[in-house]
Amino acid sequence: MDWSFGGPSHDAIAHPPMPKLDVRDLFAVFPVLPPEDQKQVALNLYELSKYHAYATGGISRQYVDLDSQAATLLHSLGNQMYHCACGCRPPLSEERLKQRGLVGEV
Repeated sequence: MDWSFGGPSHDAIAHPPMPKLDVRDLFAVFPVLPPEDQKQVALNLYELSKYHAYATGGISRQYVDLDSQAATLLHSLGNQMYHCACGCRPPLSEERLKQRGLVGEV
């Protein structure tokens, strides 16, 4: 058992360790998206050029590896080249991309 502590006013709570799953464990068959959904997730030429220029470790490091654990993806990763639809953040600046790179799962 692993132990988690909820803070000074909480007792320790025992919980079993989380299973280590690969992407392939989550999908018996990798899903094929309908064309209208594919349009929403496909990289356009502008986005693709930014991945080639700034992807941390190169663009091939950003591809989903079905035989390993997926990276933790947060809401803000949805589209880093444009304003977030909910208004939470602007697009990443060219300066930010140069300094810290671009991380994603493609």
